[in-house]
Amino acid sequence: MSKELDSAIDHLVNTYQSLALAAVGYANLDAKEIADRIKLTATDTPEFVALSQLAALVGEPKVNTKKETIADSTIEQ
Repeated sequence: MSKELDSAIDHLVNTYQSLALAAVGYANLDAKEIADRIKLTATDTPEFVALSQLAALVGEPKVNTKKETIADSTIEQ
């Protein structure tokens, strides 16, 4: 877990600002790390609310769906 995400959660949990406005400063966080942390966090906690706001801002983790084929070097072409 990164210090940047810990810092963002701490800021969002303790801010009196709008969560949406406060979260904008953390748009560069890793979506996969946020998704992983959400899975480990109880839904009735301030941390979950902060993580949910970050997830809404950052979006879904990117999944590599591109399939690459590698030429078999044992076959003559």
